[in-house]
Amino acid sequence: RFHLVETRARWFIFVAVVGMLGLIGFVIWKQELFRPSLRIHLSASSSQGVHRGMAVRLSGFRIGKISSVELEKENRVRVDMDVFSEYAHFLRRNSVANVASESLLGDRFIEISAGTDQSGQLEKGDTLPLLPEKSMASLMENLKDEIRPAVTDTREIIAYLNNPRGDFKTTLANLNSLT
Repeated sequence: RFHLVETRARWFIFVAVVGMLGLIGFVIWKQELFRPSLRIHLSASSSQGVHRGMAVRLSGFRIGKISSVELEKENRVRVDMDVFSEYAHFLRRNSVANVASESLLGDRFIEISAGTDQSGQLEKGDTLPLLPEKSMASLMENLKDEIRPAVTDTREIIAYLNNPRGDFKTTLANLNSLT
């Protein structure tokens, strides 16, 4: 009944250790701890919408992640991002970063513009400006400014059509009397 108990226990311990090492390796791989990257700094006036681990994208491709967000002197926010080495050559000194989201309720990410070739490549430790995400209030204000002329024109058209001595009412009255 107890023969091969030691062998079975050793195999169980061996499989458990290999499983734990595999799990630890998978977690390290998913966290991209050993992926070569270039550290770039972002400077912003607010950290609203920015957090550690946030994705960094260029033209829709994930090229890195935010590694830290800190408050510095003069109420400036310093955001450190790690850009994966294979994508670092796309970024230029005049690139601009901004907080964006895929949809109204979607995840936020940092979108970076590529910049121009004349400005030169970014190097380790360079700083880019980080523009804040447009707030819902500013979006509504812009929408209100765009809709206001259409509402004004619609009111003028309705007032023109409702004028009892206007051309439209007169034409309708004439058609009514002819029929």
